[in-house]
Amino acid sequence: MLERIQTFFARLFGFDNRKEEIGFEDAADLPPDLSILEVTPDETHTRSVGTRSVARSVGGDGFEDLEGHSGAIDLETVTIIAPKFLWCLDNGHGRLQAGKRSPVWADGTQLEEWKFNREIVQRIIKRLDKLGIQYFNVVPEDDVDSFLAERVARANGKDSPLGLPKLYLSIHANASVPEAKGVETWYYASSDTSKRLASAFQRHLMQALGQETYHWKDRGIRTFVPAEKNFYVLRKTSMPAVLTENGFYTNEEECRQLLDPRVQDLIADAHVAAMVEIEMHGHEDIEIYPLNLQLSRS
Repeated sequence: MLERIQTFFARLFGFDNRKEEIGFEDAADLPPDLSILEVTPDETHTRSVGTRSVARSVGGDGFEDLEGHSGAIDLETVTIIAPKFLWCLDNGHGRLQAGKRSPVWADGTQLEEWKFNREIVQRIIKRLDKLGIQYFNVVPEDDVDSFLAERVARANGKDSPLGLPKLYLSIHANASVPEAKGVETWYYASSDTSKRLASAFQRHLMQALGQETYHWKDRGIRTFVPAEKNFYVLRKTSMPAVLTENGFYTNEEECRQLLDPRVQDLIADAHVAAMVEIEMHGHEDIEIYPLNLQLSRS
């Protein structure tokens, strides 16, 4: 509350100097003149995920492998009876934030990112309630702006009722030139855990959206260096954090898909499948995603 009061008066009297400290909010805020380096995958502590089996709850650590299944996790067959993490779910942006909207297309439709992000998080929450995964909805209210410091403060200050370690997941859609397409997941450069979490989310998102019907472009996992200049929620949270950019609402074809409830279900299910994998197996041995890009100022 104090921070919000200070921010109000700082903006009122024109001496808000927090912008430089806040830096980039998400991928849409990055400048165009960036250097991009493809990082060679780290071969240590990796494992194949192509033959991972579906699991069901049985007691003990909560899981038993079922032979004969591979690839995607069937969310209808899983119950988490011994949750391992508290997931801090962050729906990026808010109703009061300027911009963060698609163009108004010829038929009058438009995507507002704050609304899309909340729709995805609400779909995720419905699935987590059924699965038994623990979560904290960081910003349930709509009438906020970027709200970055408050988002981080809420997540950092939240204690798990079960004493579980926390993980931070921020949901976004992307914006750029009209030709830009695809899915990318961002991690904090100096956190190996963040990189492995991002790898799981990107893999499941591409399994859902990069094949057959939609053929969304795989933009890989990404980070910005130096780490202290990374996205605010990635560098300021006191727990491992990732930020997913789920398609470009500035691309008309992709924007129309993002407005489709069936695609929203696919996006939500992909996030939940990654969370289930991490609940089942932890994050220490998640294989680093093969397309791993490091961005920096030229």
